[in-house]
Amino acid sequence: MQITVAQNNQTVKVAVNDTFDVVLTENPSTGYTWALEPEDSKSVSFVNTAYVPSSPGTIGAGGMRTWTFKAAAPGTTAINFVKAAPNGTPVKDFSVSIVV
Repeated sequence: MQITVAQNNQTVKVAVNDTFDVVLTENPSTGYTWALEPEDSKSVSFVNTAYVPSSPGTIGAGGMRTWTFKAAAPGTTAINFVKAAPNGTPVKDFSVSIVV
């Protein structure tokens, strides 16, 4: 399952042991990057993150940042991200509530 900006501030249901991805546009060449806010959850665990450029080899092109999570146990948790400017100033946020 993929969760995108369309699900910002919404609730998503997943089953125990399912993996799911949060996918957001990002352009690290500009210094504007997303950061996963720390979470203390027993129901969802972080697996990994990856960035895929939309146009490999094109300088300055953006792409997609994907965070993969696993639904570990029944419960509800919020997953929060903040997009910051190069100087650290927050410019956008993304949050999704996960019900396992």
